[in-house]
Amino acid sequence: ARSSVRPVPKKEEQVRYLILGLLRRGERIHGYALWKMYERRFGQPIQNGKFYRILKSLAEAGFIRPTAHAASDPRRVPYE
Repeated sequence: ARSSVRPVPKKEEQVRYLILGLLRRGERIHGYALWKMYERRFGQPIQNGKFYRILKSLAEAGFIRPTAHAASDPRRVPYE
């Protein structure tokens, strides 16, 4: 039987670990701020669509979780 789990490309795997590192202190940080922190801290530009897909995959795997939206801007989903 074939597994439905797809292998994670090496570059994407690196990005996943770096995102987890940014969230390791337990602070709630929304996706856009995480994306900008990632680019500033690691000097690696990444397309926002790809970044958000990686965030979604981390949440689906249970490594991170989205928290309640800020009332001031419901589009910004904080993660922890």
